[in-house]
Parts: sequence; structure tokens; C-alpha cells
Amino acid sequence: MDAKRFVARMRHEHGVLAELTPVPEHQWPFGRLLQAFAAEDLVDLSSLSEFSRAVMKATARIPPGEVWTYGDVAEHIGDRKAAVAVGQAMKDNPAPLVIPCHRVVGAGKLGGWVYGQNLKRGLLAHEGVNLPSGSVRSSSRSASEALVATEPSLEERIRRGESQRMEFKSTAGWRGHRIGDHHEIVRSVCGFLNAKGGELIIGVADDGSPVGIDRDHPQGQPFSGDKYQLFITVNLLRPHLTQPLAGLVDIRLEEYGGKTVCVVDVKPSPDRPVYAQPLASDGDSWGTPDDNKWICWVREGPATHKYEGPRLGNYIQRRWSKS
Repeated sequence: MDAKRFVARMRHEHGVLAELTPVPEHQWPFGRLLQAFAAEDLVDLSSLSEFSRAVMKATARIPPGEVWTYGDVAEHIGDRKAAVAVGQAMKDNPAPLVIPCHRVVGAGKLGGWVYGQNLKRGLLAHEGVNLPSGSVRSSSRSASEALVATEPSLEERIRRGESQRMEFKSTAGWRGHRIGDHHEIVRSVCGFLNAKGGELIIGVADDGSPVGIDRDHPQGQPFSGDKYQLFITVNLLRPHLTQPLAGLVDIRLEEYGGKTVCVVDVKPSPDRPVYAQPLASDGDSWGTPDDNKWICWVREGPATHKYEGPRLGNYIQRRWSKS
């Protein structure tokens, strides 16, 4: 189905259709699809079953440029064995573009969609998920990794904005030893480790504009990329997180917008939760390394949240249980 026929069909089925200026590189009849949101804020879910409502709410949280498997959605709603039921519930989606069920795929295959696989593949390509032709065969990688044939550039990833797997920080606080800024870096990495992994880009403002890390360097010293990376690893992450980081965190410097930025690539913790040392009550120093006071941060959508009490216990059971 081409774009013109698709727009006509959407208008026929859903009435008024808001159209945005085409994206030049794709000539698509709408701009970037919505970021993660609360489904019930935009779509009436009252006619759906409780299970289908849970599936819609989880699906609405998938940001552009990412795909989840039916099993991922099932795990997100707390029922790992419900992958097949999740696929069936997708047929109940009352607004297939607003609630982006095209971002849900099968394990090792594209999966179906109400408007057909060709359009599903085109939508995903528009969002930066480039799929190989034909069906996707089994792979030792995750379904999401297997579907992504080419990694988008750093500029493209930043252009999409902050999401569940992308966060920006303008500084790590090396110059002046700002503990609050140090803690922000530790908290962000902890949140990615406890969720689905992601990228922390240091030297980028909240709006995605390049700031660079050279101004983050201690005054009176020549810029050293090696020392900066050691500062992130040795001074910030290693002493203030409870889990060894070997194989889980990769730190590198890249160029973006004429500036040098630091990319902290974080993989999800495979077998246990990770805790971060909190700030002391004065906000200007680290709290005492007390096992009862370390905090579990979890990345949720474009924000990082503190999990504690029953919420933390339930999350640990769902996230790392082998049963």
C-alpha cells in the first residue's frame, strides 16, 4: 500500500486525519510519530478487556526507533507466557498509528500488521529501524538487534530525542567536582542497567544541541580524552554502583556538531539489580555506603525513577526471575 492509498484509507476509517509537512528524506505524509505516552490520555480504551488495555498501554510506551517482541510486551505487563495473547490483543488496537503496534514484532520475524507488512516495514524504516528484505531468520541476537540491519548515526539517534534508551547530559561535573552532576551520571547509568540498556550522551543539551565535553575539563589542564573516560569509569561509575561494569558499559568519544561528546553505551544487567550510592542530605557529598541506603534506579520512558518497597520487589521478580 502506498502513502496516498494509506491516507485515503485512514481518512475513510477514522474520519478527520491530521497531516503534517512531509519529511523531505522520506516524502512521508506525516512527521515523526508520537514519543512514548500514556495511551489512555489520547485513546478511549474503555471498550477493551483489562488484558487488552494493559497491552495497549505498554505498546504506547515504545518510542520511535525501537521494536519490542510480543514477548517483550508480555513481560512488561507482568505475564511472560502471554506472548501469543499479546499478538491477538493487537487486533483490538482502536488507533493503530497512535498506539504504535507496528513497533511490535515476532521473535525473529517481522510479524503482521493491520495495514500489511510492507507498510509496517516502511513505517519502521521511517523511524530509523532498517529491516533486511524478506523474513528475519533466527539469530543469537535479540529480536530487536536482529531486525536492525544498520545502526543509525549518532546525529540521527540524538535527533530522535530522549527516550527509554537515550538520555542527554550537558556535563559530568569534572570541572569543579560538582557532586550533583556526578550523581546524575551514576543515576542514569544505573537506570539503563536495570531496564533495557541505552545510551547516555554527555556534552549534549536537553534539546539535543551540541555542548561538548571540553568545557567539562579541569581548568589549567590540556584536554585529554583518555583521562575523561577514566574519570567517568574510575571516579564515577565503579565506586558508586554495586555491580562490576565489565562487559556492560562501553565509553567512547565521538564528534557531534563540531563538538566532542562522550557516549556511554550501557547494556542491561543480565542477572541482578544494580544499586547506586545516594547523595547525602546536604546534596553536595555522597551518602554513607550503607547497604540499606543504596538506591535502585530504573529507566522508564524518557525519565529515570527510583524504585523501592513493594514496587522494587515486584520489579526484581518480573525482570530477573528465571521461572
